[in-house]
Amino acid sequence: MKKIIIIATLVLGLGSSVFAATPAKSSSDDKAVSFGNLSDRPGFAVKVDAEKSVVIIYDKDHNVIFKDKISKGLPTEKGYVISRLDYGDYTVEVKTETADVVKQMHVYDDGDHKDYFFMQ
Repeated sequence: MKKIIIIATLVLGLGSSVFAATPAKSSSDDKAVSFGNLSDRPGFAVKVDAEKSVVIIYDKDHNVIFKDKISKGLPTEKGYVISRLDYGDYTVEVKTETADVVKQMHVYDDGDHKDYFFMQ
């Protein structure tokens, strides 16, 4: 009977410590990085409020197909045209000093031209 009480106490103690831990910061909720659309071409803009940042685009097999360092001061905005990308799925990652924002992107044929959307 003592073993059951001890085991129950340990399980309750460990279970409550998991809930008491502070949650990890979600990388997609970082306020220093935002995405928008380009107005004149099919593509997206990345706005970064950080001194140093890197934009990396991966293909579906996680091979780096594009890497761009942004370090021009605060804030910085830069556009990326998708017309040379093949149709399919990509990962767009923006790394700053304080955060790592990752978004999944899908490039598709819109009838007249290529278009894209970020998956939620």
